[in-house]
Amino acid sequence: MAPRQLGVVQAAVYAAEAEALEGWGQRWARLAQAQAYAEALVGREWFAARWPLFGRVQVERRGSGARYSTAAALGEDNRQAPGPAGAVVLLAPGHLTQAVLLHELAHVLAGPGEGHGAGFLAVQLELVRNEMGVEAWVDYRAALSRRAELAGLVPSTAPPCSL
Repeated sequence: MAPRQLGVVQAAVYAAEAEALEGWGQRWARLAQAQAYAEALVGREWFAARWPLFGRVQVERRGSGARYSTAAALGEDNRQAPGPAGAVVLLAPGHLTQAVLLHELAHVLAGPGEGHGAGFLAVQLELVRNEMGVEAWVDYRAALSRRAELAGLVPSTAPPCSL
């Protein structure tokens, strides 16, 4: 398998995550634990208020040869309301972490075509702040802000926090 080619912005986001979020958040030994967390997350009052039409997350393991995680929206094509009804998050081996699950979920919540742009970062930072804590959010936002490739993409204000 050929190595995955990362764009400049994507590589900068991954580097900021590695720098700031390593050691923060939950790590799970089993997929069932990640699934239970995802179900609890979607059921939290702050999450339901922010994304009221988003109702479910299915967490699955990618194949043993997979090197990166991914996610896909569920149910957005057959509804009158904008946004997805849920998501399937596919975690690669070694990626059973809260940071990776929130990263992949942020892709779905930010909407199609957002990639690792400003909309994605705003959603991801909101998830980090509410789920991993203010300290993790501060560290991650600072790591993002230090990267010139992300100039103009990092939100300048803090998202609402449920803590």
